[in-house]
Amino acid sequence: MSDDSVAQQAQNSSHEEIATRAYYLWEERGRPMGSPEEDWAQAENHVRGEEAAQEEWVRQRNEEVRAHRRHQADGLPPFADFSGAL
Repeated sequence: MSDDSVAQQAQNSSHEEIATRAYYLWEERGRPMGSPEEDWAQAENHVRGEEAAQEEWVRQRNEEVRAHRRHQADGLPPFADFSGAL
C-alpha cells in the first residue's frame, strides 16, 4: 500500500468520524434547521484534538521505548529510573 493511499484512507476515516460526531451533536441539539457548520466545526475540533492527543501519546511512548533500549544497552535493569516505580 503506497503512502498516498494510506494518507487518503486516514483522511477518509477522519472525515467519517467528524461527520458522525457532527450528526450526534445535531441530534443532541434537537435537530434544528440550519447552521450545520456549527456542529461540523465542533465535531472537527473534537476529532482533531483526539488525533493530536493520540499523536502525543505515541511520541511519548516512543521516547520511553528508546530510553528503555538505551538503558538495556548500558546494562541497566529494564525501566530502571531509580524512583521505585515501574
